[in-house]
Amino acid sequence: MNAGASCWICVGLVLALGCRQSTGDRPVPPASKNSSFARVAAQPVAVSPSADSSERKTESVGAALKAGAAAAAVSETAKAQDDLQSEDREVNPLSETVTLTLSISPPVKALVMWGSKQVARVSPDNPTVELQRPRNMGPLDLDIRAEGFLPHHTRLYTDRNDKVNVRLVRPADATGLLGYRSSVAATAAKAKTK
Repeated sequence: MNAGASCWICVGLVLALGCRQSTGDRPVPPASKNSSFARVAAQPVAVSPSADSSERKTESVGAALKAGAAAAAVSETAKAQDDLQSEDREVNPLSETVTLTLSISPPVKALVMWGSKQVARVSPDNPTVELQRPRNMGPLDLDIRAEGFLPHHTRLYTDRNDKVNVRLVRPADATGLLGYRSSVAATAAKAKTK
């Protein structure tokens, strides 16, 4: 458990023990709108009048642990939402052209092909390619070919500035890829279906 979650559990324990006072005719003060933790912790715990103090403490601690767990869940959700990042806005969304960026790793010599047309050459010194294309001309299907690596197909969209990172894979490492079959296995499967 991380330090933030244990801190919330401690706060929950303190609040739960503080809420154990007899409310009598006093109403329980409403919790703030932003604190679901305070709403859970402020709920009274039902205890029979004949229960002794050890039972009351046990129930208080149980309620505080529930409140602490609820607070930890809320803080984890907030942390996950903070990790999300949105795309950067385009400088001019009505421009006539878009910039398509293709980054290739590992940095090797490679050719970027659009059908049979060579679009760019990639070198180890500069593994990034930037292409200027007319806006809304349709998707751009590119093949990246490098010696010693499997060919890689990717698609860039021209309705906005687009960026794609490509990781090239050696044939020896390809067995871990989803759906990969070696050429020997592929020809055996074709021969079996005929």
